[in-house]
Amino acid sequence: MKDLKIPKDVVDYEAATTEDDANKYLTQREIDDIFAYPDYKIKQHKRADVKRNLKMIQYVIEFQVLNGMRISELLAIQPHNIDFENITLLIDGSIYWDHQPKGSAIRYDEDERLPPLYWIDSKEHQHIEAAMLENKKEASWNDRYMDKGYVFTGSTDSPMPQDQVNDMLKEAADWTGISKKKKVTSHILHHNHISVLAFLDVGIKALMNRVDRSDYRTILQIYTHVTDKMNETMMDKLEKVN
Repeated sequence: MKDLKIPKDVVDYEAATTEDDANKYLTQREIDDIFAYPDYKIKQHKRADVKRNLKMIQYVIEFQVLNGMRISELLAIQPHNIDFENITLLIDGSIYWDHQPKGSAIRYDEDERLPPLYWIDSKEHQHIEAAMLENKKEASWNDRYMDKGYVFTGSTDSPMPQDQVNDMLKEAADWTGISKKKKVTSHILHHNHISVLAFLDVGIKALMNRVDRSDYRTILQIYTHVTDKMNETMMDKLEKVN
């Protein structure tokens, strides 16, 4: 831990854990419910282009849950960022949208403070390959599909708009009833990865190397909340044994 630098203005431990930190991430059951909604919605549509875009949004949501990337980084992924041989993903950009009536995606080079390389597991690998296959299929018949070099795309090969991802998440949260307790956006999926790593007993140093360290307050809040709950569960089980 000696090389882990904590900013001088880090909040007090008690102050960092008194908020309702459970609202900053989703439980596994809530994640499963969110995942079920895109399948339900896809079945409601007959148009191939609508079904295709809904499927791509589903890939984005599931990939972000698995990986924990910020949505702006995820949407900026391009084929050259992926090393399938070494199973790694280079994060070298972010996507933002201009404010014109027909706003287009603008890609910026990534902030050097953020971790540049992610290890990806087999499920993440499958989602990337599935998205790239959908892009090839779309290009084969859709004359409007122009290859702009992104992985998670809409029907014209621009990165999938972030607001469409968040609209799907809001609909899913309303459909499942989660919205009565939590505001579900792509940002909470980013936070959710912190809780997953904490449940897996990943140390705080490794966790901060995996996610955006500039968000250290939220990282510490969620990590502390989860590990405290794990300790409570452990003590409850020990009490029953004794």
